Amino acid sequence: MSLSVKAARGGVVMMSGQIVKVALQFGSLIILARLLQPEDFGLVAMVIAIYGICDILLDFGLSTASIQVQNITKAQISNLFWVNVLIGLLFTLISYFSASLLASFYAQPELTKIAQYVSVVFLFNGIAAQYKAQLNRNFKFKQMAITDTTAVLLSVCIGVYFAYAGHSYWAIVYQQIAQALIQMLLYMLFGAWLPSLPSRHVSIRHFFKFGWGLAGSQLMGYFSRNIPAILIGNQIGASQLGFYDRANKLLMLPLNQLNAPSSSVAVPVLSRLAVEDQEKYNRFLLFGQNIIVHLVVFCLALTCCQTERLVQLVLGTQWLEMVPVYRALSFAGIFLALSYASYWVFLSKGITASLFKLGLVSRPISILIICLGLPAGVIGVAYAYSASLLFTWLLGVFWLRKTGVPVKSMIVDPLIMSAIYYSASFIANYVVDHYVDFAIYNILVGWLLMLLILAVFYLLVPKFKRSVKKLFEVKSYIRNKQ
Repeated sequence: MSLSVKAARGGVVMMSGQIVKVALQFGSLIILARLLQPEDFGLVAMVIAIYGICDILLDFGLSTASIQVQNITKAQISNLFWVNVLIGLLFTLISYFSASLLASFYAQPELTKIAQYVSVVFLFNGIAAQYKAQLNRNFKFKQMAITDTTAVLLSVCIGVYFAYAGHSYWAIVYQQIAQALIQMLLYMLFGAWLPSLPSRHVSIRHFFKFGWGLAGSQLMGYFSRNIPAILIGNQIGASQLGFYDRANKLLMLPLNQLNAPSSSVAVPVLSRLAVEDQEKYNRFLLFGQNIIVHLVVFCLALTCCQTERLVQLVLGTQWLEMVPVYRALSFAGIFLALSYASYWVFLSKGITASLFKLGLVSRPISILIICLGLPAGVIGVAYAYSASLLFTWLLGVFWLRKTGVPVKSMIVDPLIMSAIYYSASFIANYVVDHYVDFAIYNILVGWLLMLLILAVFYLLVPKFKRSVKKLFEVKSYIRNKQ
């Protein structure tokens, strides 16, 4: 079976699992939003915004390194496992004993206990890291999908139960811990291997050489993504952070779930094509990016078309304050999705040191842009965050200009598609707001109108038409015609 076929079939399996997973998480988000207050979400978000850095550092890029490398021995996998476990344990202890400092930073005493409970997640993730990496390396996408879906299902049930029982923010904390624990156990079960004792005679130095650049870049990326939450939590308060956090979760939840499986499929394939055929490499890269762009931007445009009515219907009137925040962040969602393809290039070509250098240049500027939005409040921070991601994406693609990838196509084509989708969304929203009054049916009317406008663009804009037609080429990959 060719790599393209494995990738296409693996992508179908992973995406199917992710659709179920996202549906469960959306269900959880909706139910918890009805049962809890914005402040509850804000308190937990304060902890995650800072402690989430530990999740990146505990892996140190070693999981991706073990996937990307052409050959790896069982002894090397075992050594990598023990490194991840040791780092995970270290960060659990650091997080536990520094919890009071975190609470002082936000001036929220209740954060001490929250942070101490959350700290155990790092140990679970450290244990699971290499089990997940080896399943990914061996194209065991079905097992990965089952693991993630089951963990989300059970943890959602736990979170909803405790929220309904009146445990406020603890329901979110217990849900986080349960998901990490269940994932760890299932990855170990499907991995079906036990690590040997660590050996000094087995070198893993080159994995660190790959991993430090990736980890450094991910760390800077994480910090720039979460600086809005840190600033809002420290300067504005838990309730406003709750609105920002829920808007960000509604937006980023499907995007983050899309990033993981798409990278799981694309990186192994591109890593092999990188040393075999640059033309096929570029074709597969643009093919994958085209799918991501249409899927993500269409969904974002659809929700932005009727955001206020959707929030009122699904979450309730108490959450209407998050509507302008969501619309501002939707642009961040576009630019984040557009950056996936360039990220695949950095990983598949093994140029993580270059990725790290890119981060050294782009991230400080991005953080500065975000800080400039703080005087305008939560909405200002949201727009500034979107602007920072636009800057980061453009610079990232330009950074790859000497790698042989089609830089112009990676920038121009997605921007045209995005402009078309959002134009249709804006027109449909304007017409419904000013000329339609069918109460709850306005949502459906707005969506149907947007689809009609997109149909017009399909007929009138040849580039859009060709791009849409390319989406159906995935069938040929699955049927082994490529």
